[in-house]
Amino acid sequence: MGYDTLALNEKGESVNGIYVSPYGIEVEFYKNWIYIRDEKGHDEDVSFSNNVVMEFHEGLITYKDTNIVSVRGPQNSICAVIWSGYGKDVTGMIGVSCYGYDKDKWVGVNEDTINHLKNEFLLKTVRKRFAVCSSAKTFIKEMNEHDRKYLFLEAKAINGNTFNYGQFKYDLPEEFRYIDFNDGLRFNQGDKFFSDKYGIDLNCTLVGESNKPVIEGLIEGLIKGMK
Repeated sequence: MGYDTLALNEKGESVNGIYVSPYGIEVEFYKNWIYIRDEKGHDEDVSFSNNVVMEFHEGLITYKDTNIVSVRGPQNSICAVIWSGYGKDVTGMIGVSCYGYDKDKWVGVNEDTINHLKNEFLLKTVRKRFAVCSSAKTFIKEMNEHDRKYLFLEAKAINGNTFNYGQFKYDLPEEFRYIDFNDGLRFNQGDKFFSDKYGIDLNCTLVGESNKPVIEGLIEGLIKGMK
């Protein structure tokens, strides 16, 4: 129960760490990895239980209509963007799932982990390149395919033949480039279990304002009662 999650959908709204694609593929931040569930593709003889067809820790993958880009981060975390569709039809979530204790103290998702996620997925790298060509349009055409794929703005000419251009690390939908994490809510995964099973209110807070997990409070209460 020592794991914490913060996830936002493509509109920047806090969500429960589970995304279901139009095709019915379910992706969940679980502990500090990702589970992919597919009821239609699940084989009980060779797959995990509960319709899980894949456990995913890091990298890039497309499963049916669902895309995942993920990296490891501070707090032994997984930071990921999950989406389906293109353009105005894009749906998905961006977020992090991590180990929430710092030694013996519960802290939940911290600022370092959120900043790592931003650095990987949201920040642009500005570069300069000297190019012997007459215009920015020609410059873009002459860029190799890899560079064009991650171009985030039209190159602009500076001093004749030197051009400024920027790149993202990963080719992601624009909807996730401008997510504001300041109001994002995190929750303890164990608390979510109790909330789903017993209807207990889920304690969701801003980063840096997390309370002890429910199970920790229960254990402390039992210990006090035994004294």
